[in-house]
Amino acid sequence: MAGLPGALLATIAIFLPAFVFVAVVRPVAPRLGRSSRLASLLDGLNMAAVALMAGVLWELGRTAIGDPLSGFLALGALVALLRFEVNSA
Repeated sequence: MAGLPGALLATIAIFLPAFVFVAVVRPVAPRLGRSSRLASLLDGLNMAAVALMAGVLWELGRTAIGDPLSGFLALGALVALLRFEVNSA
């Protein structure tokens, strides 16, 4: 499927599961919030997500920063972002 119909279908396929999940979980969310087992599960999922993002950052960084000059530029950009609170957008 190509063109506008394919783009619309892909957009719906990406966002619809999240909306369905919220619609299903919302009525029972207060009860789930008191569950220590669920809290532990969510803590584990959060840790896994952070580890996944760190791994992707590492791989992308290794690919994007190929020489020392690129490394110094990236480090300088990070320092400027953190020190001067530059709007990253």
